[in-house]
Amino acid sequence: MNTILVRRLLLVSTAAVVGIGLGCLEITDNQDHCWFKDGDATCKQVFGAERPYCSWERQGCGGRSELGCMAEKPEDRCYSPCGGGRSSVEDDSCVEELADAEGETGEPGDDEGGDSGDDAVEPGVCGDGAVDHDEGEECDDGNVESGDGCLADCRRPGAVKRQRHFDLRQGHEVVIDADDEIAVIFWNEMLQGWLYCFDHDIGVLGWTKTLAHKTSLAVAADGTLFTGGHTDTKVAEVVAFGEAGDSRWSPQPGPEDSSFLSIEVAGNFVVAAGYRSGDQGYLWRGTRDAMGEVIWTELPDQARTCSAAAVNVAGRIWMVCDDPLELRTDHLGPGCDDDHWPVVLDAGRYEELLVDENNSVYVLANTDKGALSLRKYHDCGEHLWTNEHPAVVGGGFARLSGGAILVAGHSADRKHALLAWYDETTGTPLYQQEIKGKIDDVTHDLAFFNDVAVAPSGNFAVAVGGIGNDDDIKPWVYQFEI
Repeated sequence: MNTILVRRLLLVSTAAVVGIGLGCLEITDNQDHCWFKDGDATCKQVFGAERPYCSWERQGCGGRSELGCMAEKPEDRCYSPCGGGRSSVEDDSCVEELADAEGETGEPGDDEGGDSGDDAVEPGVCGDGAVDHDEGEECDDGNVESGDGCLADCRRPGAVKRQRHFDLRQGHEVVIDADDEIAVIFWNEMLQGWLYCFDHDIGVLGWTKTLAHKTSLAVAADGTLFTGGHTDTKVAEVVAFGEAGDSRWSPQPGPEDSSFLSIEVAGNFVVAAGYRSGDQGYLWRGTRDAMGEVIWTELPDQARTCSAAAVNVAGRIWMVCDDPLELRTDHLGPGCDDDHWPVVLDAGRYEELLVDENNSVYVLANTDKGALSLRKYHDCGEHLWTNEHPAVVGGGFARLSGGAILVAGHSADRKHALLAWYDETTGTPLYQQEIKGKIDDVTHDLAFFNDVAVAPSGNFAVAVGGIGNDDDIKPWVYQFEI
């Protein structure tokens, strides 16, 4: 019997802190898969022009779909235009026939006559800056790019693509790797956790592991997945695993009564922040070498607790620590002095930090006054803008390629979930969507989001949270357009 090897996020668990790399999951042949049926013809019959190309999802190929159907044409060894279990290297007899049916370019949907090469937008069409409701436009911000609160086809973002709920409690954190595979941590009221892995359709469930406690989650560019928390004996720990689940590195176990509350990764650097006994902050930075090994360094800090952290590809760290409540960095950027660092923060719960390519830092918090607070600071610590949203709770946020910050959260009473887009340069609100919890034509009393992640491909985002009522809240995974 043939098997298809599909790279998955390999979920390998220690008691509380896990590192996960892309592994292999064997799946017996699905005879409905386009590779074994009619290739591109199968894809076009099921998905039309949205996903017209048939791909074999073996290691090194980009396909990640239940039926192997992709939006972009794969390389020849991964491409099966004719099906029958053969790639285009072995059989390309139907490629010419398909190209004739689609036009000279061989790309579905191409208009005859080709592209004029003029990028200017004609008046009266999407991208001219004027909303034309007669043409079905919901917005028009003067461009045809997504990721800025208005989709490339002048529709509003946020439309659901797929959603699922489970018999657990609620979704806590989510990440998406470079292959658009999704990992989610769920947890219950006892703070016990579960780590689930899905394909990009939230369909195939790759792995499931039980965690001792609610943890923080991050993914590296190579697919290695990290969670940060503590063991059953309340000892902070970080462990990473290779493609086959082998343990590649680990820092020294933490002291008694310690835990990591936040873990982030960028380039070859990992940062884990939390607390240890004696009301002390606990901060580690790991550096991965060419062999994948990590050199760990404990960074001393006198703060009581460090609740959120971020790191850039150069290894510079930002963190939110209390007593006093401050945003800190471990060293100053070029041309900066210490006039603005550390940044004194208002009282509240600080959820997450993001750092952009200019080393500006974005801060998501929930204030003591019951408002979502989104802030941006310059590399040198100068405050650039703040936007507060009363009676809303922020769960998580992400940057979009079109220049927007996407925030996921919910109303204070958790009656509806919230997605909001903000301009990353000015902090101006771009679009907001309130979402009632409705699945399979059943509307639920409660709906809320705790975190959000954007696919590196830019094809979608995923928010996780809960849906149900006071007596029965189920985890909710919500995939939507951005």
